[in-house]
Amino acid sequence: MAQIQTDSVSPVENDQWPRRSLVDGAFVFVLALVVLFIRMHGRLTHGYLWAEDAPIFIKEGFELGARAIITPYAGYLHAVPRLLIYGYTWFGTVISTPHAFVWLTTSTTLVSCLYLYLIAARYLPRTGAWLIGLSPVLIPHNGEAWLTVTNLQWVLAPVLIAMIWDSAQRTDTNRIFSRCVAIGLLSLTGPFSILFSPVAALGIVAHLKRSGKRLCWLPLLVVVAGGAVQLVTLLTSPPNHPAAHAASEYLHFGWQGAFFRYFVLDFLLADRWINGLGKGMFYISFALFAAVLACVATLPGKWRNVCVIALALAVVFWMLGVVRSDAPELPVRWSGVSARYTFFPLILCMWTFVIVAARSRIALARYAAALLLLLMLVNSALRFRVPWYPYEIVSTQGGVFLVHAPPGDVFRAEVKPVR
Repeated sequence: MAQIQTDSVSPVENDQWPRRSLVDGAFVFVLALVVLFIRMHGRLTHGYLWAEDAPIFIKEGFELGARAIITPYAGYLHAVPRLLIYGYTWFGTVISTPHAFVWLTTSTTLVSCLYLYLIAARYLPRTGAWLIGLSPVLIPHNGEAWLTVTNLQWVLAPVLIAMIWDSAQRTDTNRIFSRCVAIGLLSLTGPFSILFSPVAALGIVAHLKRSGKRLCWLPLLVVVAGGAVQLVTLLTSPPNHPAAHAASEYLHFGWQGAFFRYFVLDFLLADRWINGLGKGMFYISFALFAAVLACVATLPGKWRNVCVIALALAVVFWMLGVVRSDAPELPVRWSGVSARYTFFPLILCMWTFVIVAARSRIALARYAAALLLLLMLVNSALRFRVPWYPYEIVSTQGGVFLVHAPPGDVFRAEVKPVR
């Protein structure tokens, strides 16, 4: 773990950075938009709302004004989506929120893809950087996390962890103020900074040992501060929904079977292929997982540690998703309920394959990682398009709007804008 933080960017990697032209960034930006348009044409053309978009973000955004920015939801702050909505309420209407939310979240997703590319281009070959940048729109996913302010935090989480790692490697202070602002907003969007704070703290320690007089560690300190704020918010905020299952119940959960079936196999192979494996399903899944670990073991020290941490975070987030979904009888998988909990883990898995394919010292490992990446992308392509669900907004007398977002009747709200 310490090696990740103390290994500086090699001269070879630094020499590659100036050759990343503006055209490359524009290519990633445009291609990400094309992929989004192909995958969710209906959402981009008809507008879209999902779940807490109505009773939380629209209602509180229009009724509370600036206070909504510091209003917790699900136990933590959502700085980026709250700020986007607050800005929109100054000139937009409730009626037009489905279209506005779609394009606000689309723009945020595209900027996230661009920034991921810019970070990856400092360390990886061009093709690898492209794949890292496009990972938020290419992974297998049923669409729950896309183009909705409720789940925008999942799209931003990869940017936060990438910025943490980049900040841990950099010894310069270029644009450090703007990087601190960006990383601060991301740290106050969702609970991720709580879990990422230990990594950031290790980066601070490594920076102080390496160059204590410079402020290159300041963005990492912002992450730790943001994580502390979110932790306090989580501990002092009442739960939005009472838990139906005690945490102790998950001690008896079938973790091993669920992990190999609904995480490892699920994102690499299509359902019809998995069902054809029969009793050999577990052995194939275990072999694939072992192959991933073997590929990671062939990486140089810094990159090996990066991928080990990425895979560990992927497993931890999937396990937290199982508990957080509060429905142990329903598997947490990318194509099913609670798919949002697999979004960030699958991005980390894709990054691992890309890094091994680009940086492994053994050709066989590079080919194996490329094959695993291909399986993942083919699985995504087999269910590439994601559904659009109808919403309803009705204007009534007295300036009240009745907003109903899918997927159920529980996501209804009466909204009376203060402006």
